[in-house]
Amino acid sequence: MDHAGNVLVTGGSEGDYATLAYSNSGVPLWTNRYNGSATGWAEAKAIAVDSSGNVFVTGSSAASASGLPPDYVTIKYSSSIPPPVRLDFQLLSNQLVLSWTNVGFSLQSAPAITNTFTNISGATSPYTNVMTEPQQFYRLKGD
Repeated sequence: MDHAGNVLVTGGSEGDYATLAYSNSGVPLWTNRYNGSATGWAEAKAIAVDSSGNVFVTGSSAASASGLPPDYVTIKYSSSIPPPVRLDFQLLSNQLVLSWTNVGFSLQSAPAITNTFTNISGATSPYTNVMTEPQQFYRLKGD
């Protein structure tokens, strides 16, 4: 686990190192894969997180020539990767209150998930919407 309580998992997947991060509530945050082997297999053996939130994964991969020992690789995933943007919502009486922390994103809406989403002009967090439509979908879009 990292300092924020997110769960980090690593291992082998289809011959690659596969490293995944999940929020403390189980929501997938990111996935990284690494395959440094010409022979097609690599196996992550350990994972660690430093005090800055950097993630380190180490393991081995097949040797490039038969009869040689495996190669060993350690990878650092930087903590400078921005956290995922989250759109929170709360239903208060007949109003939907939407909130998000990254001001670089615009709130959009559509009457169906397959329809075209349009920007809600002037929407800032928290955004309150009176529930008048039978169904409405919201999303954040990076500017």
